[in-house]
Amino acid sequence: DLDDGNGVNASERAQQLKRAHAAMVAAARERSGEAFITTYELKEMARALGMSIDSDEELMDLMEKLDLDTTSVIRYAEIKHMMQYQMFKEIHRGRHYIAVSLEEAEHIRGIIHLRQGDDIVANSRCAVGLRCQSLLLDASAGFEVAPFYQQTMAEQSYRFLNSELYYSDSQVSVLLSALQDNAPARRQSFFTEVRSSRRRKQRDLLAGPIAPLFSMSDQYALLSFRALIATVRLLVRARGMKLLDAFRLFDVDRDGLLSCGELWAGLEWLGMTQLTPDDIYSIVKHVDRTGVGRVRFEDFEHAFIDPSGRDAPLPFVSEELEVKSIELVPKEIKELADMNTESIDAVVQI
Repeated sequence: DLDDGNGVNASERAQQLKRAHAAMVAAARERSGEAFITTYELKEMARALGMSIDSDEELMDLMEKLDLDTTSVIRYAEIKHMMQYQMFKEIHRGRHYIAVSLEEAEHIRGIIHLRQGDDIVANSRCAVGLRCQSLLLDASAGFEVAPFYQQTMAEQSYRFLNSELYYSDSQVSVLLSALQDNAPARRQSFFTEVRSSRRRKQRDLLAGPIAPLFSMSDQYALLSFRALIATVRLLVRARGMKLLDAFRLFDVDRDGLLSCGELWAGLEWLGMTQLTPDDIYSIVKHVDRTGVGRVRFEDFEHAFIDPSGRDAPLPFVSEELEVKSIELVPKEIKELADMNTESIDAVVQI
């Protein structure tokens, strides 16, 4: 059952998961002609969920865990199984995190040293680690370091409580996993109230890296969106292009900015034929860091560049092409830039 008991029903989650799977399959089909997810696309999905995949060995281990029918490909049922049972979360049960004051930390450290390698609580399995952010300062006998995912979740939760605004994509994914039992409106209300009481500069929360925490219901919604972003990146590479090539091709009127209509036409040309206006608006709002409703190249590059630092065509591309010979026609869609202008005009009239 994919129902979470928090207003997000199973059918909605299943639909989001199918969209994510379909986007990855579209990328695979364009890249290799295969209609199923392989290790290339699986790595992108793992990134979207905040998993740490640093080597080919780790990627193959994940592939083996998910490949229930041992076919060496990942199908929708296996992605559903991964999400339903949260297979990407490695958690030590019985581990607790507690925030302490400096004075309390000094006392705890003193007790650790007094025990001199013995159990910190006699005749028990209790062990204590003393941390400052990600740095382990000291630990009692028998203490084991938490799995990467669990430790990251704890660290980012404390940063959220500390009213911090800037997170990487993977940190947002893990943090959303910790907060998804609470509705987005409640998360935003809590964060805003705490931040205002700390007299910190108030910013537009929906215009920064933290925005998905207040607009996405859970990891299913985030995975669905991140799959779109990853698919764009993979399809650009599969076409034998760099991001600048793609941007210049999409920029039909050559003004150095992509409108919603231009972006939609470009993504459709890449092979993403199932997109809706809402998909385009979501992508533009995510990519556009100026908030005007049009996309500059630096924002386009920031959003779609490979996190591993590579921006080169795949070693096996679907076709050779000459960008200058291709002419796109912008799709008809109401522009976000025009909506922003209408909102400003309305405020002026009031």
